[in-house]
Amino acid sequence: MDDAEPGRGHSTAQSVLTSSFGHVDILGVAVDLISRDELVDYVVKTACLGQRAIVANVNAHALNLACESQRLRRFFAEADIVFCDGYGVALGALILGQKVPERSTPPDWIDALAERAQSCGL
Repeated sequence: MDDAEPGRGHSTAQSVLTSSFGHVDILGVAVDLISRDELVDYVVKTACLGQRAIVANVNAHALNLACESQRLRRFFAEADIVFCDGYGVALGALILGQKVPERSTPPDWIDALAERAQSCGL
């Protein structure tokens, strides 16, 4: 595995907006313990600040691929947010003694994101 610290992105917004999020390490990928509302909040606030961020979703298949691919592990390690996009990831977190607030596949929150973005002029 490469030397990058899992789950730590590089944007200015990330350090301000995600300081309270914990994470769980599943197969070498730090999955943020972030709710759907917090995820939408993060994306909208980041955009309002004029910042860029990498927001990555991870499911069990992606975790398995990351075990084999140093490039994919690096991508997840450099992402500002890595959120749970599958029940397999949520189950893995439970087995490790952590609870992901909720599985958040993009169709579950994209409408809320669009509404919030529109309401603040994005």
